[in-house]
Amino acid sequence: MENKLGRFIREKRGNESLRDLAKRCGVSHTLIDTLEKGYDPRTHKPARPTVDSLKKISLGLGVHVLELLLLAIEEEYPEYSSIYMRRENSPNLWHEDPELLQIARKLKKLSPQKRKALEILTETDESPDEIKK
Repeated sequence: MENKLGRFIREKRGNESLRDLAKRCGVSHTLIDTLEKGYDPRTHKPARPTVDSLKKISLGLGVHVLELLLLAIEEEYPEYSSIYMRRENSPNLWHEDPELLQIARKLKKLSPQKRKALEILTETDESPDEIKK
């Protein structure tokens, strides 16, 4: 199995040591080593990072966590991830509905608190005025 996540992390790490990157990310150097190799050298089991560890590594590397998640998913479920990774197979929603692109751009700029509020509002049938009452 190809280790795209490990290769990506290794390339982003560059000349930085495993320990320095691990310290910057707030994870162990053995985790970074395991992910780069694609397996745990002690047990020889495949690397299976948690979302929490990928979040920490993404912050340390300065990349979006979704980038790491997609690489990890592609490792585990290549038959599903390839559908999402290839643009030619995904519908081009921006051409069909340009308003979606505007909404997506606005959502990216919202604070976590506002995103949560929006999530709550979209899950209810009540209008914002009715919620205040």
